[in-house]
Parts: sequence; C-alpha cells; structure tokens
Amino acid sequence: MRKIGDITGLEASERFVAYLRSIKIEGEAREEEGAFGIWVYDEDQINQARESLGIFKQNPDSNEFSKGVLKAFLKSPKAEVPKGPLKSPKPLRGARLTSGFSTTDIPIVWTVIVICVTLRLIAQAPLFKPYIDYYFQFNPKIFDGQIWRLWTPIFLHGGLLHLFFNMFWVFDIGGDMERQEGKLFFGVFIAVVGAVCNTLQFLVSGPYFEGMSGVVYAMIGYVWMMTRYQHNSRYSMSDAMMLFMVAWIVVGLMFDDLRIANTQHITGILLGLSLGSWRSGHFKTYLRRMRRR
Repeated sequence: MRKIGDITGLEASERFVAYLRSIKIEGEAREEEGAFGIWVYDEDQINQARESLGIFKQNPDSNEFSKGVLKAFLKSPKAEVPKGPLKSPKPLRGARLTSGFSTTDIPIVWTVIVICVTLRLIAQAPLFKPYIDYYFQFNPKIFDGQIWRLWTPIFLHGGLLHLFFNMFWVFDIGGDMERQEGKLFFGVFIAVVGAVCNTLQFLVSGPYFEGMSGVVYAMIGYVWMMTRYQHNSRYSMSDAMMLFMVAWIVVGLMFDDLRIANTQHITGILLGLSLGSWRSGHFKTYLRRMRRR
C-alpha cells in the first residue's frame, strides 16, 4: 500500500477513489492536514494510479471520471437474501486465517518455499551436503566476488522442524504481504532484509549460520506495525503473536546451547518494525506530535 498524492476536498477525493475502483484499482482516501491523501493497495498498480491522478487534477470535471463513478456504482454488489444454509463469509484479503493455495497469487512465496525445500532435500544426501555448505554458506569469499553468499544462507535450514516452521510463516505472513504490497515490494523486502541480517550475523558470530528466521521476524514486525497503525489496515496480527516471537528471542539469548542465530532475529524484527512504522504513517505522526511540543 502506498500514497500516490493528495486531493483537496472530500467530494473530489471520493469521486477519484470511485473512479479507481471502476478501473479495478483498489484504494482509499485518508483525511490529512488540509487535504485527502490517496492510497493504493496494490504496488503493481501504483504507476497507473498516479497517471490517473495527474489527469484528474488537470480536469477533475471530465466526463471520463463521472462515467467511472457511475460504473463503480452500478458494479457495486446489491444486498440479497441468502438462500439455503448460511455460510461463513470469506476472509478479507490479507486476513490471518489463510493465504490461499494459488501459485499465481503469491509467486514469490512459492518460489522461496520450493528453493528451501529442494535444498533441504538435496542436503539430506551425504554426497551433496558438502557442496551445499561450500557454495551457499556466508563466508569471506564474498569479498572475492561471490556476492550470492549475501542471500543464499536464508535458503538453508538445519533440520526439518526448522524448515517447517520458517516455511509456515513465509506462507502465512509472507503470503499476506505479497498480496497487499505486490511482488516487487515483497521480493525487494526479502532481498534487503536477508542481506542485512546475514551480514550482521556474520560480523557477530562468524560463518556457518542458516535459515529464513531473520526475514520471518522482519515480516512479523512489519505486519504487526501495519495492523496497529495503518488506517483501515487489511492486515491482522495479535499482540500475543508478537509477544510470543519476542519471548523466543529472549529464550535464544538465555540458552546458547540452542545455537539460535539471535542477531538475525533481532535485526529482522527491528527492520520490520521500522519499515512498518514508516509505511503505516506512524513515524510521520510521531514526528508531527514532537514538533508541536
């Protein structure tokens, strides 16, 4: 979800949002300081929405936008009396209950899962495990040009249980993120967070660490902040969930024998919280309040 610009006046902002819906772009208008911010849900539709906003500002009374409002109104579903037994409503896009099973819906998530599972299965064979460790682990050979090592450790997992839990969170939380933010945002999110978490973990503890946990913690921090502070957020995450994940960090810090990559976890959750604070508008609101004091 991203803000694409501002429109002065409630009626004009609502008319433009209705027009966006008529061309299958979901968004909303938020009242801000002296204007209404226009927010678009799908990252892949940002450019199209911005172009439409520019045209709208030049000629807001154009028949094109009036027709769009009428089209959106006619397409809005009418209330009907349900026939037969009542069924549970489908969860909103981005709900925590399920992320769906469509490969076209969340291609980045499924790509990550397939890579992680495939490498885990290959590593089960004694013949191939040394090669996996040699070519995929984070080590100083990065400085010799082997840049891929910045990311490859996130695809390795030490055991089936480690793999299962990380892939569960990637599918559940990552699926929501990819739907809400778009493929480009989600792919860049994984790449940046993975590289930062791996680098800091290497600097703190040296090579030979593995797992998607740092990225998972970043997803959790991001979604939790968006749930709490984004206006009309479609995300949903409980405080109990966040408390449990923070408790697991504490457990890892208390018991070294568990061999948990604590630096990855801490770095990931801080990155997720920071980005979530920025994109939800919480950070900007905080700065405005500080200036007023």
